[in-house]
Amino acid sequence: MGGLMSRGVLGVVSAYALSLLMPALASAQSVIAGEVRDASGAVLPGVTVEAASDALIERVRTATTNGSGAYRIVDLRPGIYVVRFSLAGFTTFEQTGVELPAEFTATVNVQMKVGGLEETVTVTSAASTVDVQNAVQITRLDREMLDQIPLGQNIWEMAELIPSINLFNAAGQNAATVGGAGGATQTYMSVRGMGAAQNVVLVDGMSVSGLEANGAVQAYFNADVNQEVSYQTSGSTADRSGGGVTVNMIPREGGNRPSGNFKVNYRPGRWLGQNFTPRLRDMGMMFFGALEYLSDVTISQGGPLKRDRLWFFTSYHQFNTSDLVPDTLRDDGRVGADAQTIQQPMLRLTLQATPRQKISSYVELTNKTRSHDMASQIDPETASTRWRSPNYSTGNIKYTAVFTSRLLLEGGYSFNREYRTVEAQEGVAKTRGTAEWLASGSRTLQTGGAARSTAPGLTVDQEWPARNNAQASLSYVTGSHNIKVGVQYQWGRFYHFTDANADLTQRYASVARAGTEWVFANPVDVIVANTPVASVDRLNRDVGLYAMDSWRMKRLTLNYGLRWEHINAQNDAYQVPAGRFTPARSIPSAKNVPNWFDWAPRFNMAYDVFGNARTAVKFSLNRYNAAAATSLAYAYNTLTLSTRTLPWTDVNGDLIAQGRPVVNADGSYAPCVGYPSATCELDMTALRSTNGTWFGTPADTTPYPGFPRVWSLESNLELQHQVSRRVTVNGGWVHSNDYNLRKTINRFRQDGDYVPVTIFNPIDGTPITVYSLNDLETRARLAQSRASVEYVEPNRRSPYDMLSLEFQARPYSRARAFGGLVATRGDSVNCGSSRADLVVNPNDERFCDTRLVDRPWAKDFRVGVALPLPYAITLGLTYKDNDEGALTTSYAIVPGTGLTATRYPDGAAGSTRRIAGKPAPPCPTQQGCVPGAPVLPNFILPQGATSLTVVLTPPGSLRRERLRQVDIKLSKTLRYRGLSVNPTLDVYNLFNADKIFNYQSLNYANTAGTYLVPNTILLGRVIGFGTMVRW
Repeated sequence: MGGLMSRGVLGVVSAYALSLLMPALASAQSVIAGEVRDASGAVLPGVTVEAASDALIERVRTATTNGSGAYRIVDLRPGIYVVRFSLAGFTTFEQTGVELPAEFTATVNVQMKVGGLEETVTVTSAASTVDVQNAVQITRLDREMLDQIPLGQNIWEMAELIPSINLFNAAGQNAATVGGAGGATQTYMSVRGMGAAQNVVLVDGMSVSGLEANGAVQAYFNADVNQEVSYQTSGSTADRSGGGVTVNMIPREGGNRPSGNFKVNYRPGRWLGQNFTPRLRDMGMMFFGALEYLSDVTISQGGPLKRDRLWFFTSYHQFNTSDLVPDTLRDDGRVGADAQTIQQPMLRLTLQATPRQKISSYVELTNKTRSHDMASQIDPETASTRWRSPNYSTGNIKYTAVFTSRLLLEGGYSFNREYRTVEAQEGVAKTRGTAEWLASGSRTLQTGGAARSTAPGLTVDQEWPARNNAQASLSYVTGSHNIKVGVQYQWGRFYHFTDANADLTQRYASVARAGTEWVFANPVDVIVANTPVASVDRLNRDVGLYAMDSWRMKRLTLNYGLRWEHINAQNDAYQVPAGRFTPARSIPSAKNVPNWFDWAPRFNMAYDVFGNARTAVKFSLNRYNAAAATSLAYAYNTLTLSTRTLPWTDVNGDLIAQGRPVVNADGSYAPCVGYPSATCELDMTALRSTNGTWFGTPADTTPYPGFPRVWSLESNLELQHQVSRRVTVNGGWVHSNDYNLRKTINRFRQDGDYVPVTIFNPIDGTPITVYSLNDLETRARLAQSRASVEYVEPNRRSPYDMLSLEFQARPYSRARAFGGLVATRGDSVNCGSSRADLVVNPNDERFCDTRLVDRPWAKDFRVGVALPLPYAITLGLTYKDNDEGALTTSYAIVPGTGLTATRYPDGAAGSTRRIAGKPAPPCPTQQGCVPGAPVLPNFILPQGATSLTVVLTPPGSLRRERLRQVDIKLSKTLRYRGLSVNPTLDVYNLFNADKIFNYQSLNYANTAGTYLVPNTILLGRVIGFGTMVRW
């Protein structure tokens, strides 16, 4: 691994140096554009237009009006501008106070009067807040807003107030944070039904998106280094691939005046509000999590190294938090704590090489550690994991050349490294093959709870993704056209390694706590793994070539473009040693996994309805290709982690799963002999398929069959109107659908393989039809290796609709508010198969078309406000009223008539089957349910399966509790000489809401009494204080 890291570092340094010679694409820059006319209304060609601002290192950017009197000044940084118009024979016109946010086209139309150049007419007025030349929808958070409202400080927490963006965690559940407590935990953004992999993360217009999960996993960024952050949520143009959220962080560059700031925030756990309410206790909840502490410290400094020539900006950020994890106990009796730390030094340099050439560069290093990653009921000392980051960094170098007022070239290189090592606590991982190693497999319950001890499921999990990006664009700008051509080229490498004690997890039927330890009893089965496994996936090429134009025709602006994309990835040749249940394995390189070539046309239009830049109708029709990097290569990599469930009979009663496969003379493996016996306690039948292929080997996996790329077609209609000088509203409708969706079916399945069986919903007694395999011969046939066929199913669809109403307001000087309401509905259509040679599993056909399910639209309302008050006090307030997604309950049924078989609830006294802490009533008998009877007395499951899971509620019909959360922030400005001191008081979850996030079990059949018992709730009221000092 040392060699791997050395080569990786060398590659980054080499590419960083070579990038000085390479051009790169910029983001959709801010623009000032408009028309110039004389007093009679005639257009004026040849007018010199100058945009001046301290935000520009060169101070002034210039353009000239064309024959239609139109002008356009591109590649402007956010800031306050003075726009000056001059032409011989006319009075010079100057408009001051033009506020230009990121990625916005400000319309400044002027009328010049006959006079001398030495005469100047100065007008102070804000430009229109409606962008009448772009159909993109962008929410912008500038430095002042980021400092004034109560928000977390990473890119996903800052987005949680944008109505169309949803946040979710690694389990796919909606996520919300209180007081930035989730600042060290990866959270994912989704917009318009698109997954997190469709998101694009930019710094100064250059991609720093990650490689893991096709780009869904992103880096941690120091928020203080940003002057402004923009979130584009619809209408992406051809210069961007992904159709999800585009986050563009516009960096602070330093400036000609030395300036800096120091921030410190602290939120002590002892001030945490108590929201463990009586209703939670009544539902059976016994433990709840808490914040132990949170601290956030940042110091930043910028200024000139050489005035008007070389600027610098540097920052150091350290974030510390520790959470007390409910129902976890350390050996000394204290509640288990999960402490996390993020340390981030950063440096940016900006050089004005010549009046027309600019070079900027930054690098940010992140050291992230985590002490005890665990959930409730995990033993902190033995079963939690710790995290470290051997190489976690982002950076770029960018070159910009303004050859003329019409020709712009940009260039650079950017990179992302997110090397993560997750491992067992010190001393837990044992030496492979020893008796101690065999006895130290992870221990957990089969159903009914998350208790785990002895070891985590994996003792080592290394994920080391590296992504590189080179981009280029050339823009030709006239008054009515902005033509842009460009190229993007990305490549990367992803190394994986996993290992586990005993190469298995032991599962039990029951557990009890003895002091601080979990004691498991009644062994049931084991989940064996093919560890150790290691592999390398490589992104050879992610290429995007595009051409686009913004064409303004009086009130109508058309933004159209065409993008060509090519993705090529592979699995490198690799080999791993033998494990307990698998032989030594090696694979050759597997190339072209995938090898896609696709087009992505983009069309957006905006119409200035009245010609006053106050009302715009916008429409877009765009194709977005699904994000791709190395995830498909990893999915078809034959050296990835795989598991199999095996029955376990603990013959000698030592609670250690004994047994190894037999190694034949030819090196092949066979199940251990004599099950059940003291030396063969595991039924290894399922490790060998009916056609002889052994579990966890390359021959046991399906090779990549080749299929086209998934893509989405999306239309968007929006009306945006500036109601007054201070209020803008916009309403919109989005519709999308996905194509080339895939389906996986067992190719050995035949008509007549299943027989219908009627069961009853234990809650309301309604009959449900499930399907059993016909016989054991059928089960053996379906269990052959390489049985799964993955193909493109043309009848599969995922329609999505969103309605939105949003606003931006400036009620009075320096006061601001934004927010809105959105309603969304996403559906899935996945019924049957279009292929005559494939037969679907009838158990998958229930609710296969969710359009037919009567369910509500998901509705979210969010608002953020910053209000200056008397005595230099500012009040920041946020409110979230979120739909938290569907609550899907299930019935995991163990067939048979024995003691472990699932039976209908009978309401008997002392029954362990409970609902939210209350005894479960007997199932209703009106339609045939018999309380206490076995649910599936005669039922044949697929090989390796121990239960049949049946969904009890139609998808989306039952909703989770809504999140209603109010946060406030009070700050006061004190000035002393050159210092500005802002003490702050923050209160998060002001009303101490006790919203339930997760439940211990959603399985009605579990006998541990944990069905619908709350497991995780919203963090109680968090009070914090801090100070920001500026100089």
